[in-house]
Amino acid sequence: NYKSQPENALRRLRNVKDVKIMEEGCNITEILKKKEYKYIHWKLKYKPGLNKKIQRVMNQKIHFLINRIDKLKTILIDEDKLISYLWSKGKSGFVKKHAKLLICQRYLKERDTRAALETLLFDCMNILNNEQMRYLWEKATNLFSGAYLRDILSHGNPFIEIAAGCLDPKDLPTALVDAVVEMIEDREALAGLTKLWSTYKICQLKDLIDFVEKEKAEKEPQLRKQIQSSPRWKQYVALLPVDR
Repeated sequence: NYKSQPENALRRLRNVKDVKIMEEGCNITEILKKKEYKYIHWKLKYKPGLNKKIQRVMNQKIHFLINRIDKLKTILIDEDKLISYLWSKGKSGFVKKHAKLLICQRYLKERDTRAALETLLFDCMNILNNEQMRYLWEKATNLFSGAYLRDILSHGNPFIEIAAGCLDPKDLPTALVDAVVEMIEDREALAGLTKLWSTYKICQLKDLIDFVEKEKAEKEPQLRKQIQSSPRWKQYVALLPVDR
């Protein structure tokens, strides 16, 4: 009875509204993914600000990845003064290696940092779905499955350490931190790809790769250099809303 139980009535109405909004959002996202819309989008004129919002939805994979990379950098580097200093000044391989070591120590000693790193990194894994990320997933879940790995990493276990060294010489914290540092370094390349796609309205994967590789140097030389600063930039191109 809606009159005797107004709270229940309001709750049901709110639920219906939420579902409707969610369905509308999903429908819009699916429309923006369609091939025909990608071509029409560049010819349409939108209200100020709406164009950027639509492009963010179309290019949501890279925007999501950049968001997670920024959070990883904030937590692992910016929040620690020494690591932040080394990162900003680290030109040599030794300084960079020392910064990675300090990040590994934080991973082992700080439970909150460890949980944040793992959560954000596996968010990135869901987007990238490449061989390296699959390797990390298998490494994190299959090696000595059932053992209390965090306790082992924190306090040590001679048998586990020797066996793990034989089966997989690279320890899990180092592998995770290497992957995180790699993505942080690739952040500018991701931003460059997004800018290139939105500025030149490129719809074909081949055309975008040709633009970066074969265009004359006087056309966007800095942007092309920014993209090519990552040896993995071609892997990231596949995340853009372009046709193969």
